[in-house]
Amino acid sequence: EEHGVAFLSMKPMGGGMLENARLAFQFLRHYPAAIPVVGIEQQAEIDEIVSIMQSPAGLSDADRAEIKRLREELGTRFCRRCGYCQPCEQGVDISTVVNLRSFGKRFPRERMYGEWGETIVAKAEGCVECGVCESRCPYQLPIREIIRENVAWFRQEQARLG
Repeated sequence: EEHGVAFLSMKPMGGGMLENARLAFQFLRHYPAAIPVVGIEQQAEIDEIVSIMQSPAGLSDADRAEIKRLREELGTRFCRRCGYCQPCEQGVDISTVVNLRSFGKRFPRERMYGEWGETIVAKAEGCVECGVCESRCPYQLPIREIIRENVAWFRQEQARLG
């Protein structure tokens, strides 16, 4: 900003990890040099973002508390779905597996725990833990550990839901 250069803010919704667009975009408005680069799936999403960007800027104390809570919840161990970890020689869809919990919140149960989820997790169970994905990750995520944790989580949820 000091040098008059803008920066791109890719995935301002945290690659699907954040659900509150108003909070995410109001946060970004504190950085005038930030240009959000968003993925849009529906017209309603762009309409919501435009409305937020046209509204008065500002975060309330409650907004700041929610941002703090989200930071603590997400920590630094979340995938931004950049895809740099791919391809996996074992056929593991790494960014999908490390985001399974996010998908579990948003996907219909029959998709999540049906053929789609089962296929994703079955391939992840074939991970040989070579570590190539971790060497490619710009966020130095412990991908192998996250894959193990998310596969275990998926299997627990699948059993719990019957």
